[in-house]
Amino acid sequence: MDDFSAPAGLKEPNKGKKRPFLRLVTLGATVAAMTGLTVLTLNDRAETIFHRAISWMDAFIPGKGFQGISFANVKTSISSDRGETSLIIEGEIRSDSEISKNLPEIQFTMRDEAENTIFQWMIPAPVPTITKGEAISFKARLASPPRDAKNISITFSGA
Repeated sequence: MDDFSAPAGLKEPNKGKKRPFLRLVTLGATVAAMTGLTVLTLNDRAETIFHRAISWMDAFIPGKGFQGISFANVKTSISSDRGETSLIIEGEIRSDSEISKNLPEIQFTMRDEAENTIFQWMIPAPVPTITKGEAISFKARLASPPRDAKNISITFSGA
């Protein structure tokens, strides 16, 4: 009475016919196809995503975002109008950067002979962004500048 036999019509699973290699090939082909589709989909946007990531990094790393932009052709002059003396600073902001850059405020720092800061002021950037090869003019005017100022430096706010 201890006879355990399989009912008629049921087959025992064939343990010798496992195909792990075929499963791995199928899985590999599926992953490759999905990766290819993803790359094709993102290929058009890859450059935009890359430049956006750089812009985000520039926002969080002080001074790094100003690489590729510089001041050029800076000139100073003194103007008198109705007895009021003004210092006028003019120049250009140029870009050699591969991507568009957001321009921060322009900061002017005046120092005396001992290099002590005696006066600082800022003006807004003439445009919000600058692109590769572009040159943007700027002009600043300071009424009644300090007489003991000997040196003026121009930087971007946050640099």
